[in-house]
Amino acid sequence: LVAVQLGMAFSGVLAAYVLLMIAYSVRLKHVVLLDALLLAAGYSARIAAGAVAVAILPSTWLIAFSLFLFYSLALIKRYAELTHNRDRQGPSAHARGYEAIDLPVVAMSGIASGHLAVLVLAMYLTSGGSHGGLYGHSSFIALTAVLLLYWISYLWLVANRGHMPEDPVLFALRDSRSRVLVLLMGICAWLAV
Repeated sequence: LVAVQLGMAFSGVLAAYVLLMIAYSVRLKHVVLLDALLLAAGYSARIAAGAVAVAILPSTWLIAFSLFLFYSLALIKRYAELTHNRDRQGPSAHARGYEAIDLPVVAMSGIASGHLAVLVLAMYLTSGGSHGGLYGHSSFIALTAVLLLYWISYLWLVANRGHMPEDPVLFALRDSRSRVLVLLMGICAWLAV
């Protein structure tokens, strides 16, 4: 019975993901702000599918955290694209439905979303969720939240200065400060267990 339910749950998440990505690819990637939200939802759906595939109920904390984090990263990408276009084309630049005049709103939304991801992590810590046997040393998860706050703020500062390539993930792989911060966050998460 559990295997059947797992199969149905996984199939449902997979079907929702496929439909979401088809709608994104066909039309919605040109709808301002919704494009980034759909990308974040897609990444969160992958996390949910992975949890369901290993017979774990995905945590609402994890889904909320991933939505806010990936929305921020998607908006960094849009911000970088639009900034590069503005630098080449001037104030009339546009990219995927965004206009150069939208840069402050994209930045505010992305920074707020990234900081909300950190807030969700902090709320998880104070809700008692981290004390339920998952983590022997939850103070390391708190340190992860501080490092994540710094990293998100750093990424947006780099983007604001016009030094972010169009993909923040590729930037993070090449940037030594980002690599160190991600490594430290991973070590802290491992030490928390």
